Amino acid sequence: MAIHKDDNDWQYYQSLDEARDDGFTVMPVWSTMQFFTLEGRRTQITTANLTPLKDVSYVILGDANRYYKREYKCYSLNELYFYRKSLTFSGEDVAIENLRRYIVDGRVWLLFTAEQTTAMKEMLERVKKGNLSENITTSELKYRTFIKIMEANIDLEDYKTYSASLTGYKTVCNQFDMKIQNLWKSTFKN
Repeated sequence: MAIHKDDNDWQYYQSLDEARDDGFTVMPVWSTMQFFTLEGRRTQITTANLTPLKDVSYVILGDANRYYKREYKCYSLNELYFYRKSLTFSGEDVAIENLRRYIVDGRVWLLFTAEQTTAMKEMLERVKKGNLSENITTSELKYRTFIKIMEANIDLEDYKTYSASLTGYKTVCNQFDMKIQNLWKSTFKN
């Protein structure tokens, strides 16, 4: 194993290549939505079908160019993505704020095991087949496109829940729908 420990017993890698040497697939994180996946064998992207990634690790680029390894704590969609108060979440959590900040700064990478990588590929194929015409075999649903589709679907669902009485509601919903359709169409160009 290429992992090191510092004086505080925090585990870190000196480079992302060391994480790859430990058998991980390293994926840069650009959205908090990457910490979620579809539950079970479902193909419809809704908040009810999303579940946090389980048993996944990530690294954060810290001081002295060290990549500190962390275990994901399975935050809910309302906590991590929306950062919304609820009965179980006060709306203030330093760990979530720091993770969100590091993601915006481009300093977070997911570490997928071989099993998790295979499961993610199978899920992408299942979602593609469930949402596109059966006659289409030349398309490929890329992970980045899938995350954008997830974000747009979840944002649209959230908008419909909280903004139904606003002026321009139907226009905004149509814009979301067009964005989602264009993202699905982009899979044909891959």
